[in-house]
Amino acid sequence: MIEINNIHCLALNYNGVGNDNEPPLYFLKSKNCITRNHGIIPYPKFEVEQVWTEVELAIVVGKGNTIKGFMVAGDVTCGNVCDRDHHLPMSKARTGFCPLNSFTSIHDVDIDSEFTMTTHINGIETQRGTTHDMKYNIHQSLEYISKIIKLQEDDIILTGTPITPGGGPQYDCLVQPGDKIKHTIEGIGTLTYEFGL
Repeated sequence: MIEINNIHCLALNYNGVGNDNEPPLYFLKSKNCITRNHGIIPYPKFEVEQVWTEVELAIVVGKGNTIKGFMVAGDVTCGNVCDRDHHLPMSKARTGFCPLNSFTSIHDVDIDSEFTMTTHINGIETQRGTTHDMKYNIHQSLEYISKIIKLQEDDIILTGTPITPGGGPQYDCLVQPGDKIKHTIEGIGTLTYEFGL
């Protein structure tokens, strides 16, 4: 377990998600967004018609802009405000909307490998992709954000989520209160949580 400082987020950081020729979007989340492994995310009620969740890789920042390790994270989104929420917090930074599993040290990971990423909702696979499709890879994501804002040790960087060919959140990843979620990143770990009322 680490004491997280700041939560930096990239959106549209996978090929096939948005314009492949544009850099990812950058935004921040509050610590109030954190839901720990096996936790419960309160299902939002304010200006919400649909909610979906997908898997994403979180980088844990070390001293001097190094990579300390990784976590499995959930990318939770309110769909109906996404198109008009130009800075993304209304859609992606609500209470509990940053589920995270435990810390995995970089020394226990082959950082140059391709990580398979999956989401299961109520036991059904709804998403599968790999980090091979990242626009900005792990090192580039760290470098990109460090040019925007000074990073601190134990900051985390959420690196975005891959698209499932032929699918997407509007098809497969929608959630309701009571749904149980499992995100897995091969070589990093598994994150589980559920949505409460």
